[in-house]
Amino acid sequence: MTTVGARWCVAVLAAIAVVVPAVATAAVAPGIVGGDVVDIADAPWMVALVDQQGHPFCDGVLIAPGSVVTAAHCVGGRTADGIQVLGGRTDLGQVTPGDTVTTVDSIAVEPGFLAAQRGADIAVLTLTNDVPYRPLPIAADTSYRPGTMGTVLGWGRLGQAGPDTTVMHGVRVPIVPEATCRKLYDTFVTGTAYDPNAMFCAGYLTPPGRDACQGDGGGPLVVDGRLAGIVSWSIGCGHYPSFYTKVTTYLG
Repeated sequence: MTTVGARWCVAVLAAIAVVVPAVATAAVAPGIVGGDVVDIADAPWMVALVDQQGHPFCDGVLIAPGSVVTAAHCVGGRTADGIQVLGGRTDLGQVTPGDTVTTVDSIAVEPGFLAAQRGADIAVLTLTNDVPYRPLPIAADTSYRPGTMGTVLGWGRLGQAGPDTTVMHGVRVPIVPEATCRKLYDTFVTGTAYDPNAMFCAGYLTPPGRDACQGDGGGPLVVDGRLAGIVSWSIGCGHYPSFYTKVTTYLG
């Protein structure tokens, strides 16, 4: 997930006039703040994207036996032959019987994608080989009602300055009303307008922090057992709701 720098984390509800350039920063190791360990058996559609050296750099979600959806910002500057998809592991540092590594045949980035904060932050990877895990179905439009709870999952960093972990974690967060997402967006992003068809936000405006974290791009927000959002960008980790690609706009 791309992030807006922590130095900009001021009180949104106080309407302090702070703006940042609408330009995505580089993705780093994924993570979840305030969550619990999730076994891959309970989320068999979760996959990690790894580079040619075997280093995880983003998450993905299996939506068909040979298709993975992730964030467009995760694959920027990368080619299909530079990405491998790892499935079937709770802990990326430990081999699990039956886990699978496959290469990627092609990458399809949503047309018009420029930066995570501008929307269209979604890409589909076509795998060289099908993988033997249950895909995650796409959510319905009703999944985005304010207050609806979803679960965001990922591997890695457990806080803005917290420890790394190779074990998958998940945390439940509420979907935030559009007006609040728009106010948050307008406070921190300049040069482009908030598009509720492209993105939505979910999380908390008050502590304790429960959130996706820096670099958790490409991971899912799951509502009622269906894929509603893709982790896109945030303002720090656990300070404010994070922004997610609205999957039904692009895959519904």
